Amino acid sequence: MFNRIRPSLLAVFVTLLTVLSACGGAPAAAPTAAPAPTAVPAPTSAPAPISVPAPTSAPAPTAMAMAPTIAMGSATDSAMGGGMNMGGAPVPTVTPGLAASIPTAKPDLSAFPVTVQSCGRTLTFAKPPERVVPLYPLTAEILLRLGLKDRIIATGLSAGDPPAPDLTAAFQQLPALSTDQPASKEVLLNARPDLVIDNFPSFFYNESQGLASIEQLSANGAQAYTLAARCDGNEATGKFADIYTDITSIGKIFGISADADKLANAIKQRAAAVQAAISGKPKLRVLIYDSGIGPINVYGPGAISDVVTQAGGENVFADQPREFAMLSAEVVASRDPEVFIITERQGQRGMSMGKELTSQEAADFLIKTFPNTVAAKNKRVVVIPYQQLYASLQNIDGVEALAKSFYPDAFASSAAGSYPVTIENCGKTLTFTKAPERILVTYQNVAEILV
Repeated sequence: MFNRIRPSLLAVFVTLLTVLSACGGAPAAAPTAAPAPTAVPAPTSAPAPISVPAPTSAPAPTAMAMAPTIAMGSATDSAMGGGMNMGGAPVPTVTPGLAASIPTAKPDLSAFPVTVQSCGRTLTFAKPPERVVPLYPLTAEILLRLGLKDRIIATGLSAGDPPAPDLTAAFQQLPALSTDQPASKEVLLNARPDLVIDNFPSFFYNESQGLASIEQLSANGAQAYTLAARCDGNEATGKFADIYTDITSIGKIFGISADADKLANAIKQRAAAVQAAISGKPKLRVLIYDSGIGPINVYGPGAISDVVTQAGGENVFADQPREFAMLSAEVVASRDPEVFIITERQGQRGMSMGKELTSQEAADFLIKTFPNTVAAKNKRVVVIPYQQLYASLQNIDGVEALAKSFYPDAFASSAAGSYPVTIENCGKTLTFTKAPERILVTYQNVAEILV
């Protein structure tokens, strides 16, 4: 059956917001559009050393997203005619929350030179990089979360899987070297980066496709850092915890280890809270579906699988030799999954024979094709944004959301609150015997807080 999870603070927080506008006062002005991206700045002949104080004990500039919820259906699916079949119930879609703004990081220059390892390569930095090109939005997300926006001169493949919603505006302000393809050799080298960060080296540095190799970048003055879970040839051994290695390494590269530690610890605390909540629960057999109607394209071992493991799932194809597998319907059916997970990119799932299906239609396909599985009989389908599974900071959002979908009862007490509750609002006393379920807001600022 389908699971609907309410935010843990709904019990009191929402009740206040439902009547927030009743107290009067002029509404705030609507936000203006983000400024258009500027051209990539040219490097100076000799950048002056950055002279800034060492990090203080100020609050971490890396407040992570609030616990995500499982929303019933996505905007994309609705626009494409979602909500069909399966008893008329739309597919649950994982959506992340919002976080606070991120201040600019202040490096500790006394820490340099520093050395880090990346996929078997040793990288040494005499000072913090000043001209950084993250080659994918999810690698840019780490820099933005750590307050390093001022070090980014441009991004690559800007139309790829997006960063968290609270970082979208900052990301869109960055110049883009490319949109739906990797930045070409000429474009990337002409930007004169001193550091590039990727999450798929064989894809981003493929010389046969007209892209710059790591060696060519090095000759041009740039070092390349690859996310730990995505090293070529080792994808099947990637783990959820590899993101801690990336946070630590990037923090070290930029002289902001204290801030990086705060970010890593915040994620660890959230992961530990999930483990505490689901402790003792039986693991659920899960199929992590990517695409295909014959063969069926699924995920085997690796970081994607480990996100599911951290949430209490057991990937039925974790025994495959590679991270990605193309299998027959008979083989998939034989594993009898209890839950279907559908990875979603822009609301679409690429199917074979040139046909594109929405996530809703993909769910219908799985239930129709594998009717004898426990997942199909119980219509247990979860649609999750790809970026919450693929190596990124959003993996913790995926862990939390999947765990709440797998074991809603384990989180029910925190979501239910304690009723009845009474609050004072603009001279009136309001009493609620349960959390409001049909809320009307009178201005977009109030709606924004609810969202």
